[in-house]
Amino acid sequence: MTDTVDDKGEDKIVSQGETDQESSHRFKYLFHNMEDAAVEFEFVENRPIVRAVNSAFTNIFGYEKDTIEGHPLNDFIIPEAHEGESHLFDTRTESGEHNKAVVRRETTSGVRRFLYRGIPYERRDGSSYGFAIYSNITEETRREHRLQVLHRILRHNLRNKLNVINGLAERIETNQTDIETVEAAQGIQAKTTDLTHLSAEAGNIERILDRTKRVETSIDVVDLCERVVSEYRSAYPEAEITLNLPRSLTLTATDHIEIALQELVENAVEHNDSATPKVRLAATQARSGQKEWITISVADDGPMIQQGEKQIMNPNSGSDQLSHGSGLGLRLVQWITDVAGGTITVDESDLGGNIVELQFKQ
Repeated sequence: MTDTVDDKGEDKIVSQGETDQESSHRFKYLFHNMEDAAVEFEFVENRPIVRAVNSAFTNIFGYEKDTIEGHPLNDFIIPEAHEGESHLFDTRTESGEHNKAVVRRETTSGVRRFLYRGIPYERRDGSSYGFAIYSNITEETRREHRLQVLHRILRHNLRNKLNVINGLAERIETNQTDIETVEAAQGIQAKTTDLTHLSAEAGNIERILDRTKRVETSIDVVDLCERVVSEYRSAYPEAEITLNLPRSLTLTATDHIEIALQELVENAVEHNDSATPKVRLAATQARSGQKEWITISVADDGPMIQQGEKQIMNPNSGSDQLSHGSGLGLRLVQWITDVAGGTITVDESDLGGNIVELQFKQ
């Protein structure tokens, strides 16, 4: 690769054996065929003056190149309430800093949200230029916000209603002597407990998928597995929960991994009809090619996970159904693993049941 300068004095990066004209053509092809709106501008007296726009910019913002080229970009697309914000971005770009932010801009269909990226560059003659790229995220942002609101309202109302129902069922069970009535009340309490657990799982999912709260840290895998096993040995004394761990093992990920292991161990015990369910939590480290991988597995001797439920944990299966009968637990495990950049597999274990393996790059 070599640096060259075109006839306008613009810096170019060209491949060996490539002419300036070929390099310019390659760049123009990329610029004009991007799906995102893109604009090239020059700073003149601290203002971004439009030098080129692509067709996506014209379609989204409604300005033909003959109308906008040679004029200040901000006069066309910046809402009045955001002029101060745009001035800050311009100052950063002109000083050679990159920008990335979610912004509001005026389009042919009103003010819309965009992921904005500002990329500065300087020509050989010392003039300051830059590119602004706008990815329309209006619908994604609206959808995410609406889902968050609906989720919180539904979960709040669900929890309150379930508490009322459970209280009424307890009163019926306490005050009635008819066996069928008492059994019906106990059945209601069991179902409300299931739904309350489902609400709690939904709350976990909300926290896990919240990008602003994802903080990676160094996790002591051995300590984590021992803590989970200790918790569930106390909760299920009838179960045989064992460990197979190395002396030490660390993993860089979010602490949500603990929730995934809790879900897997709990599922392994609760979905096992044996009087003494067997569960084994293990962790290993191995090299594959140039990469080190950590595998954390939960094996059991319970009934095999149905194919439809296995698809929940396979992000490439195309299965988005919510009617598999296992609540949100398995889906929660898959999402946690995916957020941490890991993979998940389900197979038959040597205990006679399932083995779920979570694999993460070290």
